[in-house]
Amino acid sequence: MRIVLLLTTTLCIASCTDADGLNDSAGEADGCDETIDTDGDGLSDCDEAVLGTDPLVGDTDGDGVTDRVESDCSSDPLNAADACYACGWQKNDPGTLSESGAEVGDTIGNLQMVDQCGETVSMWDFYGDYHVLFMTAAW
Repeated sequence: MRIVLLLTTTLCIASCTDADGLNDSAGEADGCDETIDTDGDGLSDCDEAVLGTDPLVGDTDGDGVTDRVESDCSSDPLNAADACYACGWQKNDPGTLSESGAEVGDTIGNLQMVDQCGETVSMWDFYGDYHVLFMTAAW
């Protein structure tokens, strides 16, 4: 029984380390420590490397919103013109949609509407989820 346990432990140690020799199960992968957040914006330096943001600056694009908040709301933390929706809607437009009609199963055009926060939102940013659209008109 002890021999089997020793063999299992040896195999785990060999399989849990990668080319750099670090034990990835301890929170490190390819030399990147997920616990380090140099700029204190809530994104680890490893995540910032993946996003292309500056790990030394909490708001890479300088728009007044931290890189973490922008990545959470699907805003581009590298583009100051791209901002989160005020009501917190996610930006889900995959960029590959095209209008195909108004029949069941078709893709509706990318309507621009004003939400309850007074902000213009794009219909395609709600892609991938079911939503109820309640519209009224006064004549």
